[in-house]
Parts: sequence; structure tokens; C-alpha cells
Amino acid sequence: MRRPIVPLVFSLSLAPACGKDRVDPGAGESESESDDGDRASESESGAPASDIPDPSDETETETGSDEREFDPACGEWTSTLVDAEHLDEIALDGEDLVATGGRSLVERSDGGEWSNYVDFSLENPIFAYHEVWGPPGDRWVLARASLEATVYHHDGVSLTPHAVFPNLDPQSGGMVPRELVGRGPDDVWALAIPSCMCFFQPCTCPTVSELLHWDGQDWWPVDTPGQLRDIALTETGVWGVGHGLIARYDGHSWTLVDSIGSVQLEHVWARDDDEIWAAGQAGQLMHGSGGVWTSAALPEPTAEIVALEGHAAADRVWALEDYGELWAYDGRAWTLLAELEQDASALAVTDDGQHLMVAGGDYRHVIWQVDAADGTVTKLHERPHIGVYTMIADDVDHMLLSTPLAGRATWRYTDGEWQPAHEQLGRGFMALRGPVDQAIGVRHTTYSPEGIWQLGDDPVPLPDPIESGQYNAVIDFEDQLWVGGRDHHWTPGPLQTPFVYAFDGTSWTDHSPPLVGSADAVEQLTTAGGRLFAQLGGYQADRLMYLDGDDWVVIANPSADPLLAFADIAATAADRLWATIYEDGGLRLLLWDGVEWQDGASLWPQLAEQCCWHSFVEPGDGRLWLLSSDNDGSEQLAYFDGDDWTIVDTPETLHGWGGQPKLAVGADGLFIYDGLYIWRYAFCPA
Repeated sequence: MRRPIVPLVFSLSLAPACGKDRVDPGAGESESESDDGDRASESESGAPASDIPDPSDETETETGSDEREFDPACGEWTSTLVDAEHLDEIALDGEDLVATGGRSLVERSDGGEWSNYVDFSLENPIFAYHEVWGPPGDRWVLARASLEATVYHHDGVSLTPHAVFPNLDPQSGGMVPRELVGRGPDDVWALAIPSCMCFFQPCTCPTVSELLHWDGQDWWPVDTPGQLRDIALTETGVWGVGHGLIARYDGHSWTLVDSIGSVQLEHVWARDDDEIWAAGQAGQLMHGSGGVWTSAALPEPTAEIVALEGHAAADRVWALEDYGELWAYDGRAWTLLAELEQDASALAVTDDGQHLMVAGGDYRHVIWQVDAADGTVTKLHERPHIGVYTMIADDVDHMLLSTPLAGRATWRYTDGEWQPAHEQLGRGFMALRGPVDQAIGVRHTTYSPEGIWQLGDDPVPLPDPIESGQYNAVIDFEDQLWVGGRDHHWTPGPLQTPFVYAFDGTSWTDHSPPLVGSADAVEQLTTAGGRLFAQLGGYQADRLMYLDGDDWVVIANPSADPLLAFADIAATAADRLWATIYEDGGLRLLLWDGVEWQDGASLWPQLAEQCCWHSFVEPGDGRLWLLSSDNDGSEQLAYFDGDDWTIVDTPETLHGWGGQPKLAVGADGLFIYDGLYIWRYAFCPA
């Protein structure tokens, strides 16, 4: 059984409607084994017809029972950090450990407590932490915000930008942070290189690097002899390595090491100016001892070395390769010290040299401790990594989420505990339909043999209506299960055609809309008032249709933009269809009244005061939830009771982290995924 993950949680409350302050300082969420509940029996055809939710029963919809006994504009927020991948560097200062990666830092204090740090106050949010150096309270951080590699100072409370690496060429994808090292508070060095992701030819992206030096007062640029990929400090010099390059800087000029060939060097460690190791691709190693350089290699030369560290002596050096093998040098030869059996990315040595700290894992979200003497491996910390593509909720204690990837693709939240779900299916889902214990999930069949599943303790595939399809949507309509998407054409003709099928528990009925544009696909389905709506997307403009008997009726597009794209749609009545569209670089909210389109912000001015309305969820009975998508600010939330919209206060740290947010509403609360956290909002009783 896999070791459970204990997510880090903080909570706060916002209760403007109730006038209450409902803070639970002890709120916490963790993972454990959980029971998925009872399952209904299957029909003789293998299709669990009795499990198909009845759209007329509010307890069997994606949101659970009637929500109106609660006050949706009053409640308590809690959150769980879930975007915890890419731990790319580890630094140690005494007993304090800090690892960097993704949008946060993970720290272990000398008391052994783990915490995550995210700075929400920065005008230009960090999306990738790379390197860290220095003690707590006086720490330097090298990170990337937008395309800018930036050096920050962390005083124990917040980050302050100090130096920005100039973008050396407009064709490049900006500057990529590489290394941050120091000798003391007034002697810190930072290195970055161009990404050289050229979009136009000829590519003129410079093959140099930028090196900055902090002298206690200012950051100063230092010329480099080429593109340095890593640097290491000795008492009197700076050693740098690159592709076919080893050089030493004495404070005034660089001296190149001759005759090293074309070895691709990425990492360097120096005990002093007479004992240096450099490592790179294919397990290549260069050793400088007493001014003489020799070539070496790990016993498995296909390995790529991702980290190189040593400790105070020529016979205490370690190399970490990307598949988790940790090698040790004893002064004579390299031997295998430990096998982590997962990907690895970073390495650090404790001050006493007795232990090594390694970061890695399938999503680079695990920290191990390795005994330097015998190679014993101990897992110290595992941060949760939960990506979200779609999610549903019965209530604030029961939800299910999924991402259409391999591995831990589906997760279940039950009574405060997160647990991987349906791992036997290999991949996750494009769309889910509740209730949670008997959800229907649909996915693409490109990588998976079945596209439609009845989920539960023992997931059961439903018969697919087409042999090979991209299933994008699932919904309940007219006491049947409806799915929409596109088929895969490998023969001459249209690249793909849209489909809509209905399942009565025994067989499928084809209700596919006509192919209007090139390579159409049914992206979304929504229903209200006995009418089914479909959004079709393709290489041309998106379009909307509704089903009238056996015929599809086209709804005139709300914009003349030839590349019109809908962000989301939702119906609250047969003649009330809501849509958000991308327009002029932003998002616009619209309402179709059965005849024409109207501007939602003009009808409800309170919506115009907020930014970037994006995603809907329909609890039923003409109600609606609406969530914004703002890459540079906090996400906003609104509730429609059938007549009017109410803006619901959200925490400032519910932030738009560059992705499309996800929303699921239950009987007594809701969940929001903002790209970094999963937020849980428990409604106040009415």
C-alpha cells in the first residue's frame, strides 16, 4: 500500500452575509484509505442502468440535494496546496532544509516541522522557483516570473525582487535560472542562460550566460567566457562549466582549461582550487586534481547526471543521475550507493557529511534521506501533486476529481481525507457526472481501450457508442445518459466529425449534430427546461446548437469574430443560455434569451465590477455558480438564485495561477481548483 500523503492546510473564514467569524485554526486534511460506498447491481448487458442518475432527482445530480437551506454567500474557506511538483533544488543550513520548485518553497525547520511558502504579494507572481541559498531570515532565491529570471531576497516573511536578468535576445523564451551560490551575506553569485526557444529562422539566440555578483550593496554583472551552465565557489575563485568549457574566475578575469574536448558539462563541485569535479550528459565526468584534468565516467555511461555534491574531502563526492541512482566516489572509483527507483532531480549534503538529501519522485514532489555510509534510504516528506481537469461534489465532505493523464489521475475527498482513486484504470477522465459514489466518467480512447465508465468500488465500462472517440462531455437528459465528443478518422475525408449519443441502459441512440465546419467536435453539453444544448468547437469558429426533437437548431453566434471561442456554457431554462466567450484578449459574459444575445454585465452591473468571468456550474432549479479566471489576480465567485446575482467574497490568496480554474458545487458547499490550491467553501446554515 502506498504511503498516504498529508497535505498542508490553512483555513480562514469570510462571512459577510452572516456577520460571523468562523475560523477553525485546527482545520486539517489528510489522506487515508476510504470506502467508496455501496454500488447498485449491473444489468445483464454489463451496463449499470439502475445507476444512471435521474435528472429530476436533485440528490442524484452533480451537486447533491437542495442547496437553498444553506446561505451560499456565507461560509468558511479552507485550502490544500496540491501543485507540488518540480522540486528541483535542495539547500541545507544546519538542520534547516529548503527545497524549491514550481510555485512554492517547502521548508523543514530545525524542529522537524514541514511548511510550504507561497508569496501572494508580488506584483509579478513567481511560477517557478529554481535555486535558494542562505540561512532563514536572510535567504536569497533565484526564480522565474513570466520570462524574467529574477533574484529575490527573503527576510523570513516576504520576498523582495533585487535583480532581473536582461533578456539577451527577443527570439529567446527569456532567461532560465541556473545557479545561486554564496560565501556570505555580502558575496552571492547568480547565473542564468537564454532559453533559446527560437520561433523564427535564422535563430540568433546568443550562446552566452549572464552572471551577477552581490557585494552587499548592489548586484554587478560579470562577463563570462561562454555559456556557463553551472558555477561553484572556492575561497578565492569561481569555477564555471559548460558545453566543452571549464574555466576559473579570479575576481578579474577568466582562465580556460585547455584540451577538455566536447564533453557536455552541466554541473560542477569544488572543494578548493586543487580538487574539482564536473559532470554532464551520458554519465560523463571530468576531475581536476592539482591542476591536472582527467576524464572519467560512471559505470553506467548512459545515465544523465542531474546533481553533483561533495563534502570536505577528495574521497567524499556523490553524483545523482536522473533515474534515481546515487553514486559515491571513494578516492579511487565510483560505486552505486543507493537506488531510489524513481526519478531524481536534486542533491544536498548535511553539514556533518553523514546524510544526503535527495529530491525527486514521479512528479518531483518527494524528499528522501540517504545514509552516506550504507545507502539506507528514508522517505522524509511527500508533498501532494493533484492536477485537476474536472471535478464533481456531493457535499463539502465528498468530492471526486480527475485529470486525463496516466498515474494518479483520479482523487477522492471523503470526510477530510484525500486518497487516490481508480488507479486500476491507468488514466483519468475528461468529464465526470455524479453522484460521487456512482459517477460516470468519460475519456478519450486514444490511449485507453474504453471511453465510458461507471465508477465505484469496482469500475465497470459501459459499451462505447463508437469504436474510437474523444469523449468530452457527459450529462443526464430525458432519463438517459448522454455523451458528446468527436470520432477519430484515419481515412480520407473530414478529419473528425462530432457525435452525441444517448444511452437508455441497454443501447445507444445516435443524435449527432451535423458537421458544420471543418473538424467539429462536441466540447460541452448542458440542459435545462427539457432542452439540450451543445457547444461545437473546431478549427473555425465555435458554434452553439440545441436539439429540437430529432433536429439540431443552430443558435446565431454572439460575435462576428471568425475565430470565436467559447470558454463555457450553462443553461438555467429552455430560453436562458449563459455563455462566456474570449473576446479582445479578455472574457465576456453573455445571456441568450431564446431569441437574441444580451450582455450579462449590462444586465447585472455588479458583474461588471469583477474581472474575467469564465466557468459555470448549474446546481439546478434555475440556479448557477460563476467563477472568474484572472491570471494576475484573485479569482471571483458569483451566485445566481434564478433572478439575481450575488458576489461571494473569496480569499485574496485564491489566485489565478495561469490556468483555467475548476469549480464543483455540492449540497452544502463547493470546491475550487485555482491551479495551485484546492479550496473548500462550506456554506453557513440559513
